[in-house]
Amino acid sequence: MRAPLRTAAVLFAALPALAGCDTTDEPPAAEAPAPEPEPTDPADGDDPPAGDGATPEDEPAGEPTDEAADDAAGAEEPVEITVEVVATGLEAPWDVVAHDGRVLVTERDTGRLLEVGEDGGVDEVRTFDVDPTGEGGLLGLASDGEALFVHYTADDGNRVVRLDDVDGGEEQPVVTGIPKGATHNGGRLALGADGLLYVATGDAGDPALAPDLDSLAGKILRVDREGRVPDDNPYDGSPVWSSGHRNVQGLAFDADERLWAAELGPDVDDEINLIEPGADYGWPEVTGAPGVEGYVDAAFVAQPPEASWSGATVLRDGAIPQWEGDLLVTALRGERLWRLGLDGEEVTDAEELYAGEYGRLRTAVVAPDGAVWLLTTNRDGRGDPGPDDDRLLRLGP
Repeated sequence: MRAPLRTAAVLFAALPALAGCDTTDEPPAAEAPAPEPEPTDPADGDDPPAGDGATPEDEPAGEPTDEAADDAAGAEEPVEITVEVVATGLEAPWDVVAHDGRVLVTERDTGRLLEVGEDGGVDEVRTFDVDPTGEGGLLGLASDGEALFVHYTADDGNRVVRLDDVDGGEEQPVVTGIPKGATHNGGRLALGADGLLYVATGDAGDPALAPDLDSLAGKILRVDREGRVPDDNPYDGSPVWSSGHRNVQGLAFDADERLWAAELGPDVDDEINLIEPGADYGWPEVTGAPGVEGYVDAAFVAQPPEASWSGATVLRDGAIPQWEGDLLVTALRGERLWRLGLDGEEVTDAEELYAGEYGRLRTAVVAPDGAVWLLTTNRDGRGDPGPDDDRLLRLGP
């Protein structure tokens, strides 16, 4: 349900802080997988339109079981969703997280870590020494309630650091030496229920690095808060959790702690992947869901003009009952929010929301009050900024 945009201060509840969890744009997804394309290497979020992708089809509805009827009877009623402006005047923001009762936002190109106040005012907390070339800069955030984890592009590559004191503490290195490029720097962070940190990286513009297990590029990494490799990682002594990724910018855990990733494709096949340890997701050999042995097919595929996915989150114990358990994914070139219904390991339905209403959307995060935060990114050099851009928005009742 859509509602008119209205300006309001965000409602900050005294709840525990939560960790915040550009492909190309492709045409609308079709009913069958697209033919395997010749790999191209445009900058993420601005790839040219290409062929159709594959979307799961809803199974025919049968007679509800007694158990399903009981579940439906006990389900919460849908709520009217309003869109409120929390903060304006941001410069290409990349991520937002609730940390220690504060709302923190990164700006990619300026390297500024900002705090958003209850009145919508914005204050600079600190600045990181970033290399903002192309798609590099100050990127993802995650919070375990005690420390803040930050992903950014430095002169010597991409890195993840830990801040035990956000305001004045020194950076503690967690993962360093992640290859960087003018495009495809990944950048998203997520904390699992296992207490471990998951790090999304891109191929840094070199597709050959994605399947190379000796490189940290084109991977999802898994480490502890000190950067140590867990004993149960799939490769002995390596932080690599999965490989064959072009440019992952969205990570989200569902209620059963399955990890979902949103990945930018080349000129076709933006992917939603269900991540399995030790799996190869195919880049640069295959994209989408071609069923090629040795590679894991995407769970859902859309094309860049409507997709070019970035941030992702699963609504868990949220304030929007009709979206509970759904995977929400922001679209850059697609300029919309995707709602993907999940049933176990499958994407069962898809809905495109707010198309063209707020421009390029970078990040979706569940807020402490169960609403959804969205960040626009119209001032990243590829959008058409309005007078108030960029903005932090709140979707909720």
